[in-house]
Amino acid sequence: MPNLRTVPADASGNIERVLDHPHSDIILRSCDSHEFRVPSLYIIDNSSVLTKSIQSPSNPFGPDIVVSTDASPSLPVVPLSESGDIVSSLLSFIIPTTPHLPPTTEKAMDLLSAAQKYEMTLVLNRIRDHIAQQDPPLVREETAFDVYSLANRHGLRQEARQAARLTLKLPMSLEDLEGKFDILSGSVLHQLWIYHRSVRDFLEEDLSTFRIVGVEPRINFRCVKLTSSDVPAWLDDYIDSVARNPAFFDLSEFHMALARHVTSCDDPDRQLRSCQTCASISRKTIDTFWTTFTNIFQQCIEEAYQAEAALLSETDTRSQSRPQNSTTNPFPPRCLDTNDADVIILSSDLARFRVHKSILSMSSPFFRDMFSLPQPPDGEQIDGLPLLHLPEDAEVLHSLITVLYPIPSEIPDFYDKALALLSALQKYDMVAVQSSVRAVMKGIDLRPRSGRDTFRAYGIASAEGLGLEMETAARLALDYPMTFEYMGDELSSFRGWALRDLIRFRRRCRDGLVSCLESLLDFRLPPSDIWVGCYNPISFSIASWLQTLLSDCIKKLQQSFMNSLLKPSGLRDQYLAALRAHITQTNCSFCSRVHIMHGETFCIEIENKLVKTLDQVGTSSLLI
Repeated sequence: MPNLRTVPADASGNIERVLDHPHSDIILRSCDSHEFRVPSLYIIDNSSVLTKSIQSPSNPFGPDIVVSTDASPSLPVVPLSESGDIVSSLLSFIIPTTPHLPPTTEKAMDLLSAAQKYEMTLVLNRIRDHIAQQDPPLVREETAFDVYSLANRHGLRQEARQAARLTLKLPMSLEDLEGKFDILSGSVLHQLWIYHRSVRDFLEEDLSTFRIVGVEPRINFRCVKLTSSDVPAWLDDYIDSVARNPAFFDLSEFHMALARHVTSCDDPDRQLRSCQTCASISRKTIDTFWTTFTNIFQQCIEEAYQAEAALLSETDTRSQSRPQNSTTNPFPPRCLDTNDADVIILSSDLARFRVHKSILSMSSPFFRDMFSLPQPPDGEQIDGLPLLHLPEDAEVLHSLITVLYPIPSEIPDFYDKALALLSALQKYDMVAVQSSVRAVMKGIDLRPRSGRDTFRAYGIASAEGLGLEMETAARLALDYPMTFEYMGDELSSFRGWALRDLIRFRRRCRDGLVSCLESLLDFRLPPSDIWVGCYNPISFSIASWLQTLLSDCIKKLQQSFMNSLLKPSGLRDQYLAALRAHITQTNCSFCSRVHIMHGETFCIEIENKLVKTLDQVGTSSLLI
């Protein structure tokens, strides 16, 4: 048995020897400087990746191996990118000793990832078997989203699949997942949402066929209420509920649906208050139905996962096979005399821009510092001019150059490209130029034109650290629902913290609107005090129709802030519709007179109060 113990560090005090096997002939060194002295035979028998390094023909110690310099006999050292606790746990599944798992979910996923990276197939299976015996299990409802995110990060498809299935039992809305955004990114959420949607699609199709032509759902032909397919209506409703929400796939949910039917069945034709025939359905009949139902459900889940994997693979293939941008150099910006240029900028799509170092230096401390450094004599050149590679594409660099030179500026027509320009200006520390571009964008009213464009703009602005554009997009997004269905592919552009902060900002806006509307219910305060006098069953209150309108708006906002929020300008139309209905039904002369005299002023005051409320909601949390 190996001597699994901590021994004194080397003379430098930086290396801690954790494992000292009596027959060791190689050292594994973790990224945090922990040494593990082991026999190389254990590594060779289990890892083809590390074996190639150890047995490299060019170096008996491998290309990545250095020689230990401590006082003990020198041994070849293999540097690993994993931490000491992960290496220690990994070796416990390789060397004959008691295996142990890391204490946290994240570390356990790191361990699986290491075994997979080093192609330790048998070790990986041992780790998974060990994990499967844990109580509580590693993958459970409380950790499902965390495991799914980590498994996707590490390419652990088995764990990702297991976690994805568990998430089907959990609420899946952005509001419900707010506490998970420290680990869940928008792209991971979007991928998981595609899986959920695919499961529902498969369930809807297969369970619809099952309800119509399957034998098993016809568990009681004597039920007081049957569908046209002779399926008990309560069972048909339950199957349909599973198709719409897989979380209802649970035997206890099935029995609760049956119990509700048995105890509260109400058939007017037969005047029955209970269905005793369904109460007497045999256990064997229920077991037969549930077994078949389970098989169909599991098959749909598997088909959905395979469909999602195929979709992701197809997307990757299209991305890799997409033709590269043309290398044809565009014309330089208009009115720019490039004859005396002293540097060439090369864009990401290989377009060349002949410009002047002095112009770049005057606008950007970034370039000024760069050009002040000594340039290597063998630096890359074209036509005798130094070549500077920049990551922006030709369109963005073309716009950037036009705003630097005394020529007509060419701001991109599309908001996404304008954000890319602002991002480049920020990266190169062109503060004054960035302010000028923002002023031009405001002057031509360049902003997102649709809900999805707005959410995409927020995602891009948050990733690039464009605080003003984040705030603009966050406020515009209040007019649109913030749901998986609406945001669609744009969710992929979000980082987790950006989603979290946008949701919190949205909630604060909702709370502010609710408080403002509640203040309008106070008949003692303007502007609502003008409506005291119309008949209201509640004495000393504003007109009942207006009270109902405001209360309905409050109730809608309180139900969910993920739907589009109340637009201040939109309340006028609701006010006019409610007033018109009230006057038509009651011929109320009081409300008609108040509207004629003060209605317009009342609407303007309400709109101003709502606008002011939203403007006062802070956005400091967005500016990270």
